[in-house]
Amino acid sequence: MRPELTKDLPINDFTDFYWLKTELQQFCRENNMSPSGSKMELSKRIEVFLTTGDTQQTTTRPKRRSSSKTQAPLTLDTVITENHRCSQEVRAFLKKPFILHFIFPSIFKTTLKKM
Repeated sequence: MRPELTKDLPINDFTDFYWLKTELQQFCRENNMSPSGSKMELSKRIEVFLTTGDTQQTTTRPKRRSSSKTQAPLTLDTVITENHRCSQEVRAFLKKPFILHFIFPSIFKTTLKKM
């Protein structure tokens, strides 16, 4: 039977059982820790708390995502950079009439074909 997630839970019991993200977030709220982040981040935060008692209060604000809007209009000569995001604007551009067939294969390489 799975134990209750409390601050007195041994670390081995915590790591041996499956916890829902909502349970991890609730535990963080109850123990004055940030409930934000991925499930993996929450689990690590709780592991540190159960081991050391440290709540890891962050003093820096999380980074804001940059706007997904493209700075310049897209053309066939637009260079795709490392920070490229496939936004609705990009998808709409790639579906324009001069590009007859556009697909995103599972390996995320863009394929352009003329039919």
